[in-house]
Amino acid sequence: MIQNSRRAKANNIQFSVDDGDLIIVDDGHGLTAENAHILLTAGGSNNDAATEESERAAGLGFFSLAKYDVVVRSHDWEMEIPKEAFVGGATATLTRGFPHQEGLSIRIQGFTGGKIAREQEKRRLGEIIERCVRYSGLTASLKGFPNDVPTVVIPKVFLDHSLQPFAANIVAIETEMVHGVTIKLARVKGEYWRSEKTWINFFGEVIGLSDAQAQNQIPSVERTVVLDAEKKAFIDTSYATIVLIDVHDTTHLKLRLP
Repeated sequence: MIQNSRRAKANNIQFSVDDGDLIIVDDGHGLTAENAHILLTAGGSNNDAATEESERAAGLGFFSLAKYDVVVRSHDWEMEIPKEAFVGGATATLTRGFPHQEGLSIRIQGFTGGKIAREQEKRRLGEIIERCVRYSGLTASLKGFPNDVPTVVIPKVFLDHSLQPFAANIVAIETEMVHGVTIKLARVKGEYWRSEKTWINFFGEVIGLSDAQAQNQIPSVERTVVLDAEKKAFIDTSYATIVLIDVHDTTHLKLRLP
């Protein structure tokens, strides 16, 4: 849903929990009543031509909500979609004549569990939203979540924010952009061989790879010794390479991304 909002040119997205329902509202260009059928069309898209060309989006999209009853509103219409409608077992009902609403809102009914588990579920949901929105470019507001969940999530710049935990130990950085992909390599002093050292950002969706998953194409940790002038002694140390791959255009790569 976050990717859909970003592709609809939204700047802001709001997540609210109301009596077990999750409500998502964005300020993108929304969807006309004439195109509402796209929601129940597998592989359907309301993306503009430029977005289709640069991102070649693919994935479940709206069909990821197929286990829930859903109510969607945009412009002057509202559509009630029972979960059976996702598999052709029921009919979605579209009603027009509502006050005009910019963007798109989705109410996912019964998204969180019963009262006992609800607070834990809302806390976990808040953590997931925060992580998913972080590099999306959208500013998110969260309402109805536990007090320890942020009420506002400001988007971060992937190539900068991802290196913050290592900032004090970075000894060299190299950046290059090739065919719509920016690759940033950071040489970091420290014990990092147990950590994921490769992260790929697909338009806000970040995937971390271990060395094995990266098929050992990342330079291995280098063990060495350095002179500690203060202690007047050689000490063991190591250097690792952190690799950040920021995908922002797949026109040349011909990838189909989530």
